This record gives sequence, C-alpha cells and structure tokens, in this order.
Amino acid sequence: MSRMADLDIDAQNAARRRGKNNRQRGNGLERRLASELTEAGLAGERVGQYGGKVDARGIGIIISAKKGGAYSERYDKWLNELKPKADEVAALVIEDAPGSGIKSRRMVVISWEALIELLQSREGTK
Repeated sequence: MSRMADLDIDAQNAARRRGKNNRQRGNGLERRLASELTEAGLAGERVGQYGGKVDARGIGIIISAKKGGAYSERYDKWLNELKPKADEVAALVIEDAPGSGIKSRRMVVISWEALIELLQSREGTK
C-alpha cells in the first residue's frame, strides 16, 4: 500500500499538485541554465530528464540545479560585498569546522555571471 493511500482524496490531490509544481519549476531551471550556457557559446544541454545527478552540462561544466528555499542570503551578501577589479572574479570560500580529527570541507560560491565568464575565458569563446 502506498503512502498516498492513507490520505483523503483532497490531500492526495494537493500532494500531487505540489510535486508537479516543484517538478515544473526544476525543469524550467534546467532548461534556462542550458539555454544560457548555449547563448554564452558553451554548448549547453539539458540532461536532467534522463535521471541521474546531472541536470545540465556545457563545455567544461556539469550542473546539478536546485530551486527552492535553500538560497543563502548571507552568502549572497558576503559575495556582493566583494568588489573585484576588471581581471578578477569575486569568490566566497565557505569551510566548516567539524572538530578535532575530522577533515573540514570547503565550497566556493561565485555568481552565475562570473562562472560563465570563467568558462568562456578558458574556452576562448568570449
């Protein structure tokens, strides 16, 4: 018996609608990212419809796209406070502090526009 069988029909319909809406938003983001990569000369392609972890790819990049409430306003603020010169890219490095004996993890946050510029300069497609 599925988990939906326990819900009344209105709750089932609401859950289906919510799932469909989320899926449509995610699909739209995948298409938009692939399109922007193509416009930038980076041969963007949406591959999320095939399943797997990769939603879009282009020359020199694979992307897992997420759309929802997890956007970090704090990271955005810190990144936008940086004022790079003409030949620089603003990047925010985030590292956790897991404790003694545990290797810390790092991630780099850059804007979408900066990423496109980096990829274009690497490929000479500017």
